[in-house]
Amino acid sequence: MNSLDAILEVAIGLVFVWLILSGATMEAQNVFSRIFQKRAKFLKGAILDMFGGEEEYLDAFYEHPAIEKLNRKGFFNREKRPDYIPNSVFAEVAVEVLFNLGVDEKNKKADSASLGAIIDQVEAINKKNSKLAYSLRYLMPQFDGDEIVSTAKDFEQKAGEIRKNAEKWFDSTMTSASFWYKEKAQLTAFFIGFLIALAINVDTITIAEQLWRDPTMRQTLVAQAASMEVDGEPIPVGDVEAYYQEINLPVGWTSELLATTSCPSLSIESNSVIFAMDGGCYQISNMPAFNDGWGWLIKILGLTMSAFAAMQGAPFWFDMIDKILRISGKSNGQDEEDSTSSALTSSTASLPTTSESQAVG
Repeated sequence: MNSLDAILEVAIGLVFVWLILSGATMEAQNVFSRIFQKRAKFLKGAILDMFGGEEEYLDAFYEHPAIEKLNRKGFFNREKRPDYIPNSVFAEVAVEVLFNLGVDEKNKKADSASLGAIIDQVEAINKKNSKLAYSLRYLMPQFDGDEIVSTAKDFEQKAGEIRKNAEKWFDSTMTSASFWYKEKAQLTAFFIGFLIALAINVDTITIAEQLWRDPTMRQTLVAQAASMEVDGEPIPVGDVEAYYQEINLPVGWTSELLATTSCPSLSIESNSVIFAMDGGCYQISNMPAFNDGWGWLIKILGLTMSAFAAMQGAPFWFDMIDKILRISGKSNGQDEEDSTSSALTSSTASLPTTSESQAVG
């Protein structure tokens, strides 16, 4: 085997390792997001910004029956704010909140405010909040004070135009918010990936060295990658270490039994981690000594490289592994179109496009 073949096999092996780690990171991030309602909170923050930071408008928006219908039950049966709001629902509720807030119930119409109420409310907003006033000019570009009363012969038509503009407003805002949410999600994925890599010792540098020295391990990983199913489910976080060890990868913290039988539950002795288990004392053998600065630098660098890989997302690595397999002539025979439609979801948890939905939080 020439050096080029060996390099390609090492690349396939590393990408396969990163693919599994990315899938586990994705699963952990999804659980984290559900528990802490990250998407719903981000969506709420984006809507608050749309209302110019006015909490009263935000509260009225989320208390509207059309929005409350989108609430769901979360952990411990707690009510969760929606992380998805259709354009049409946002437009209907936002217009009603903006133009009816503070209007007596008896003066409200069933579905919208009167033109007079709109004028009064717009003037009040102009004086109170310049940021929100700017947004209103987006909703009502033709608005010119009392003139709207005399020129709008069909109030429902004018209200419909305002709602359509509100939909476009929401759509453009969510497009921008999607970018920021993706950046935050990638940062979260990096930290989760690093914690997983640290917990089970997924050290990219160590794995690469082992793959370069061991042709049998490389070939095993290439075979695993070539037979991988496009619609395969990500491996749960708790099973990742066992899966890596099943294919003989140097992953996980190993320990060796010491001669002494008396030691604390966990301690540091002779610059090594010592712990008690099953009546014996063990030392973590593949961890650098605490006085080995160079060893720790390499170890942290290897774990950080794994975390950066996890941050890219499983679909990225699935597509990459398919391309390298094709270059090496070891393709699994699946069409590129099939490979890119992998059911593995990105660990960056990027938001849906605004044409599909408006979930952001």
